[in-house]
Amino acid sequence: MKRVHLLTKSKDLPYSLHAVFGPTQSTGGKTRSVTTRAHVLEELGSADNPLTVADIANKLDIRMHVVGRHLKLLNNLGLVEYDSLGGEERRAQLKFRLNERVLRSQVKKVRSMKILTEETVDILFRVKEVSYQSLFEMLRPSHVNIKDQSIRNAIYVVINGLVMQGICKKAKYRAGYAYSRTNITENGRAIVNEIILPIKRALSGDEELLDRWKKINWGGYAKDALAKYIESSGYCNRHTQEERTAQVLLVIKENIGGIRPNKIKSLLGFNPGNHLKFLLDQHLVVRKKQGIGAFYFAVNPQHLN
Repeated sequence: MKRVHLLTKSKDLPYSLHAVFGPTQSTGGKTRSVTTRAHVLEELGSADNPLTVADIANKLDIRMHVVGRHLKLLNNLGLVEYDSLGGEERRAQLKFRLNERVLRSQVKKVRSMKILTEETVDILFRVKEVSYQSLFEMLRPSHVNIKDQSIRNAIYVVINGLVMQGICKKAKYRAGYAYSRTNITENGRAIVNEIILPIKRALSGDEELLDRWKKINWGGYAKDALAKYIESSGYCNRHTQEERTAQVLLVIKENIGGIRPNKIKSLLGFNPGNHLKFLLDQHLVVRKKQGIGAFYFAVNPQHLN
């Protein structure tokens, strides 16, 4: 009867329930994604205020990175609004604490940045603990002729160099997760009220609800639900290795100016590593080092077929 209810609700959604809850089989962890996502949505639905990843993880007793992964998927479906700190914002929250057992004479300059190293060490020995953002604000006036991003990067290099020397330690906390904010949307609340909570009632033995579900003619809903499942299921949409290699080659050909592996991965949704190695071995692409990364170019980019 629970399956009948799910079929009827699936028809009203623009995506499959598989896309919402994920696969029902366990993938080696203690919980299945369908259970985790249902609990995450239920927690958000009952909360009066936005929750952080840490809040949800503590309530459900699961790891924060697991919660973060599910929230990103739910955010993509429009069921939650999930904001986590980006790279620079996350970096700004990092804190560094002086190792009080070290002597000032033990400090070595980081790379060729002698002055910036000395200025950073002066601050550390004076305040004992400082955030990356505070370091930037204290050091910025002494380097007015350098662009903001350049001095930020230089400070980050220096402070991490001091960490490697053992002069200071990086505080252990998950800035991105601690400062994230998640709200449930109206669509997400509908999933909770129309699917998750009724299923919980049925599992608790609500006879009236189960009797009502028994009267549903579910046959007409099955075809639509199956079509949506096939569309969203990775298992049903698997490609052969040859097809994926061809996809990688086509993307490289379309990017005449070169393309990096992580960009290929973001476009195609899978790791292109083995496919790139095969294409290199077959002399269909070339790899060129540019700056700090490698770019791939097609040998004959004008032929896209």
